Amino acid sequence: MGGDGETFIIEVQRAAQKFFTDRAVFYTASRLYDQGPKGRMHWDFELKEVYFIGLADFNFDRFQTGKYLHWVRLTEDGSACEVYNKLGFIFLELPNFKLDEAEIKTDLERWLYVLRNMPKLEEIPVTLQSEVFQKLFKIAEVANLKKEEYMLYQRDLLDKWTEYSVLKTAEEKGAEQKSYEVVRNLLSSTDFGVAKIAALTGVTEAFVKEVCLSLKTKK
Repeated sequence: MGGDGETFIIEVQRAAQKFFTDRAVFYTASRLYDQGPKGRMHWDFELKEVYFIGLADFNFDRFQTGKYLHWVRLTEDGSACEVYNKLGFIFLELPNFKLDEAEIKTDLERWLYVLRNMPKLEEIPVTLQSEVFQKLFKIAEVANLKKEEYMLYQRDLLDKWTEYSVLKTAEEKGAEQKSYEVVRNLLSSTDFGVAKIAALTGVTEAFVKEVCLSLKTKK
């Protein structure tokens, strides 16, 4: 769902499907129909935009241009006059995308390059050194691990999580001990109330009361 209420339908099809465009029309028509209010007596038929994005790892019979990107709209026959601008179809034919890494310029081209070449890429290309692509390659790398490799990967990841958890706990305990010392000193050397000490030290009033109780117990 877009920021203005528009709907984006994204479908990925690897094997050739005879009625893929029919499927696209069916999905978009359903989304348009669903916008009709239920139980309302009055409606002026105003609709929000619906866009279908179909990524295909095969060639469509109806497109003979050799292009990889096809933008389909409702236009008047014989002219480029757009009849309706709230319904659009974008079809991407991966087999027709043949740009080399050096030719890539746009984000769309980067994504298509990755999708087209992911199986044979051994490392992240220089042009794809952004965080989002690094995450994508990590996901693909994990997905392709053998069972034994995956278990080793999980074990290594678990060790890293454990180490982080231990360090985090130590930091929190250190911060808590420091807060305890500060609160204890204020309770011992001033006549400040619980609320004031809590506000000054950034701890909760419950924490101040716990420190106060521990001091009384030690006496």
